[in-house]
Amino acid sequence: MRAMEKKHSVVFVAALCATAVFGVQAQSRLPMVPQPREWKPSGGEAARVDPAKATYAIKEDDALGAEGYALAIAADGSVAATAPTEQGLFWARRTVDQLAAAKSPVPAGSMRDWPKYRVRGVMLDVGRKFVRMETLRALLKDLAHYKMNEFHVHLNDDGAPQFTGPDGYSAFRLECETHPGLAAKDGHYTKAEFRAFMKEAAAMGVTVIPEIDSPAHSGCFIKCKPGLDGKYGRTHLALDKPEVRDFMEKLFAEYLDGPDPVFAGKYVHVGTDEYDKREAENFRAYTDWAFRMVRRHGHEPRAWGSLDHAAGKTPVLADRDVVMDIWHNPYYDPVHALDAGYSIVAIPDFNLYVVPAAGYYFDYLDTKSIFETWEPCVIAGRTVDANHPRLLGGKFAIWNDLTGNGISEDDVIDRFLHAVPAIAEKTWTGALPGLDWKTFAAIAARTGEAPGVNLQDRASGPDGAAGANDRAIGWSGKGAWRVSFGLRFEPAPRDRVLFDDGTSQVVLRKDGAIGFARDGYDWFADRPLPAGKDLAVEFFGTKEGVKVSADGAPIGDTRGRTRLCRDWGGKMKSYRVVRTLHFPLAEAHHPGATVKNLEAREACADAADPAK
Repeated sequence: MRAMEKKHSVVFVAALCATAVFGVQAQSRLPMVPQPREWKPSGGEAARVDPAKATYAIKEDDALGAEGYALAIAADGSVAATAPTEQGLFWARRTVDQLAAAKSPVPAGSMRDWPKYRVRGVMLDVGRKFVRMETLRALLKDLAHYKMNEFHVHLNDDGAPQFTGPDGYSAFRLECETHPGLAAKDGHYTKAEFRAFMKEAAAMGVTVIPEIDSPAHSGCFIKCKPGLDGKYGRTHLALDKPEVRDFMEKLFAEYLDGPDPVFAGKYVHVGTDEYDKREAENFRAYTDWAFRMVRRHGHEPRAWGSLDHAAGKTPVLADRDVVMDIWHNPYYDPVHALDAGYSIVAIPDFNLYVVPAAGYYFDYLDTKSIFETWEPCVIAGRTVDANHPRLLGGKFAIWNDLTGNGISEDDVIDRFLHAVPAIAEKTWTGALPGLDWKTFAAIAARTGEAPGVNLQDRASGPDGAAGANDRAIGWSGKGAWRVSFGLRFEPAPRDRVLFDDGTSQVVLRKDGAIGFARDGYDWFADRPLPAGKDLAVEFFGTKEGVKVSADGAPIGDTRGRTRLCRDWGGKMKSYRVVRTLHFPLAEAHHPGATVKNLEAREACADAADPAK
């Protein structure tokens, strides 16, 4: 996490950077996100866009750049797409996918489309909350669906002490042979699968930026090799010890070297932020070393902007191929970074930081304010030239600071996908005259996930009912889900799993308490089910939690759960404990517990509670 804990007031800049958009009329908005830069309706409409009738061809057009494309929609639903590059054609296909998925009439006409900014992305902290590789790969497809082209993966960090205690939680998420024992036992990626992930992304035009963060946020390295720490505690490497640089270079070399490196891309993020400013000169020397070390191994460095916070005389490598993420202007002002010769990416914390259920920064991004007031040239009150050649673009961040507060992978996905449409719009198109938030939000709500991806576990049946092949049901469809079934509890010598989708389980405990387990956390209702009685059990879930009833009587509720912990300053504070669920629909058929008449469907979040 970046910066100190307090309830920040969100500061937005009203004036947006100028953008050139042509021929877009409010009455002919297309069902796609982001909206095209140029759109000219020709009159009439196609009843639906048919991907089977789409053609794609390479055609020179210098004005479209490396990612642009042209597309014509005919009244018969056919589409003709051209682009000067394969990447442009890939984005054209994503547009056709979205238009086809709308399943509604689409105005006939032609568009020319290209991104305003070169970097359009997200940073995901998997160091403190492990996210499975299969989920990362699905999220990658969702990013590409919205023409976002950068996936920054933060591979190590230290959990905040609120839930983990004074010894803390630290994790490194990659298989590591150089330093045995470094890879986190509660979840890490093999080198082979991470390499394949990066290559799969590159084939879609999405750049994965792997980050190994040091010299702060480095508790996992110190736990692996005691003695690397210094006077600033369990998470800060000692900058004056030669063995620190030796440890870190050997670590990076394992992923950077060889004919087929694990980090199969140009850029590697080296972190370098939030170190004690009393060590500014040593920190600057370490940063310079890290940049040059990555370059010696054949890659280009990226880093968190921190060189105003660590102001000093020690020179740090600076040129256009070194990219700074500008996250907090007092740490590094964007104008100072540009003046020093760096390229920059905007990721201002007051606008674009999500920290789930933490009580500071955002729980969910304020996408309306982002849509109305932000784009990458606006960086926390500083506006830079949108056409500056070294302003690359922008991204948002999800930091999972509070390891131990119960946030699940599904909770992270929900926040991730909630933010993507607005960030995609503002980093591809910028400010689009005439496009208001209400219109955009309605389009974004229908755009959904990439074809074949359903991380939100939306119901596939009619009228919000779960389909026969649905693995689980989540709350993103209508805001809630409702699952009911008949159950008879008979005492047994062991707990019984009622439903199991491979990641979450609904469990009937041997004492009659019913509940669920997911992501290493579990919860059981306060009141056990009576034995020997046929019961109608109902679960009702939203992004706030789950309520359970039996024969209409409430027996448990996970909402509003808190834990009293010490905050960053040592004061006692009440923090939210999260117990949400995507209800798993695969019946486990354990003996001694028979489920009957299962019904699962999406519901409105403000629908009558089953506990009332």
